[in-house]
Amino acid sequence: ELDFAVLTVMWDETPQTVRLAAAAGTSSGQQSSTWQTCVMKFRLIYGWRGAAYVCDFHCPPIPLISNAGKHIYSAMMAHPVCKPIWAFARACFQKSKYRAILHFMDGHPANEKLHYYRHAQEAGSQLGAVSCSSLRCLNHANNLCILDLLHCMDLPVVGDMFMTVQFMRMGGHFLRLAAVVKQVVESQQ
Repeated sequence: ELDFAVLTVMWDETPQTVRLAAAAGTSSGQQSSTWQTCVMKFRLIYGWRGAAYVCDFHCPPIPLISNAGKHIYSAMMAHPVCKPIWAFARACFQKSKYRAILHFMDGHPANEKLHYYRHAQEAGSQLGAVSCSSLRCLNHANNLCILDLLHCMDLPVVGDMFMTVQFMRMGGHFLRLAAVVKQVVESQQ
């Protein structure tokens, strides 16, 4: 028997632009569209004989029909990549004294609905009491704080930062700058 089993499920839904040269004679730019995708990471932590073990499972981005809770649920529970993870977690839950599921998510309303749906499912599970709780993703919370601070500043600063990032991303400028900075640092030693 396991001492405990805790499954953390971290997910985020986000639009991603997909570009494919699907038709002959067209470029990938002509055949681009935006798709909702769901990225997930599962972490199963279980205790056995006084020691804790961690299993991380990373899922590839899964296309969604929309960012509605039912579509995220389908990706999370019914996708062929996720089914074995849930089967392993269920097996650990069946053998453990204490069991819990933690959801890490942003504040999107669909995520909230999904959490409460999963919470109700776990409450009625045959496994007995499986605690199901949610936590806010700290990256999203941090991002909101930074955006609020930037809005308190002069707005051209935000535009300048965006333009600088775009400039660094295109044309290999960042790699060239990194190489020069490395040379300068090494010459100073």
